[in-house]
Amino acid sequence: MRLPSAFGAGTKPCSFRGMQKQESYAMILTRRDIRTQLQARLAQRISAEQLANWAVDRFYALEQGALTVDEHDQALFRIILDDLMFADSPGFALDDTDLQQLVARLDEL
Repeated sequence: MRLPSAFGAGTKPCSFRGMQKQESYAMILTRRDIRTQLQARLAQRISAEQLANWAVDRFYALEQGALTVDEHDQALFRIILDDLMFADSPGFALDDTDLQQLVARLDEL
């Protein structure tokens, strides 16, 4: 007795022999991505906590290789993400002037 395939009729059994390794691709973090988040915070569309959570997610994605950046931007992005990760902490909170300065740093070439 043959059981029905979970993948529909006519599918062949899967074999690892002869299969090629699938390459994984990291997503790219850009100046535009960071600027968009900073501008959203400046416009009060997101909270300081949301900005901090976004930065934490991106920082650790970079560390784990799930996210990549242009090599010229790497040092700047790490500094900015580090600042943003604590944007919701009273001792490290960023005001509008601080956020605007970060946007200006992103606009520098």
